[in-house]
Amino acid sequence: MKIDRICSIQGSAIENEDSVDYKNQYFWIIDGATDLFNAKDSIGYSVSEVSHLISECLKKYCDDSLSLKKIFELALDDVRTRIEIDKCEFDDYYQLPTFAFIFAKLSDIKLEYIMIGDCVMIVNNQVITDHRVDCLFEQGKFSIKTNHEVDKKTILQNIRKLANKPEGYWIGSLRQKVV
Repeated sequence: MKIDRICSIQGSAIENEDSVDYKNQYFWIIDGATDLFNAKDSIGYSVSEVSHLISECLKKYCDDSLSLKKIFELALDDVRTRIEIDKCEFDDYYQLPTFAFIFAKLSDIKLEYIMIGDCVMIVNNQVITDHRVDCLFEQGKFSIKTNHEVDKKTILQNIRKLANKPEGYWIGSLRQKVV
């Protein structure tokens, strides 16, 4: 097996909120979600800065003796420490940067990966993605089209409030138990 290409398409934000990188046989995409709650004001870091910090920390822990889950947990712990998240003031983790991600390891015979959110990986012409978010995203698009009294940001914030809740959707965040 070999990696043909890794790419990220920048969203509408001025700064690219995504991070794409690799180390040896490991590769990842961190797809930062639009900042709806001014994370820079509450934790001092933008979505873009957080996604790049995660990428930087992942490189440090890529080690065959560790599972993908453990590597990702260690990287997030490092990011939380660097940000000093325990000293920050916020009501809930949905207000902080959230992100979809793929974190994978490729060997001669198999591909291991963890994925959450709307990132896409194509392996042998098979599309692999997490469809659990699709329904809420479609509801959001419908609400934006049909609800002229509520602004788009408010609708998106209401969807984001469902992040990592049983009645909502699962997404990467700075919450310790996200993985």
